[in-house]
Amino acid sequence: MLVEDIMTRDLVTIRKEDKVQEAFEKIIGQKIRHLPVVEADGSLAGIITDRDIKEALPSVLTWKEPRKRELFLSIMKVEELMTKDSITVRPSMNVQEAAKIMRKSKVGCLPVVESKKLVGIVTGIDFLDAFINLLDRKRE
Repeated sequence: MLVEDIMTRDLVTIRKEDKVQEAFEKIIGQKIRHLPVVEADGSLAGIITDRDIKEALPSVLTWKEPRKRELFLSIMKVEELMTKDSITVRPSMNVQEAAKIMRKSKVGCLPVVESKKLVGIVTGIDFLDAFINLLDRKRE
């Protein structure tokens, strides 16, 4: 099984010059934890996560108070919080190899890049779904 068999292709992305508030709204609205940051040409610039945003807030109380959170997050740009040197994989990589990279690196997602362009993302949930599908097939 290859990464392209389990990756998410329908991507929600953001630009590095966008405000963190917009990233937060996309993360909450789409119920995701990892948001790829892309350049105008579709290449990967980095990743911003829900954890990056939570850690940037001055206190846990700010996270729970929408007006204070929105004010704080509307000032910052995505590029200030994103991880720039993301570990990436290719669509043609073996799923087991990609899972080992993710485990060793202790990251929650791996952007999938081909010819310098972001083509997908694979997360821990994608690996769990693949594992469950394999077990279901074995049972049948």
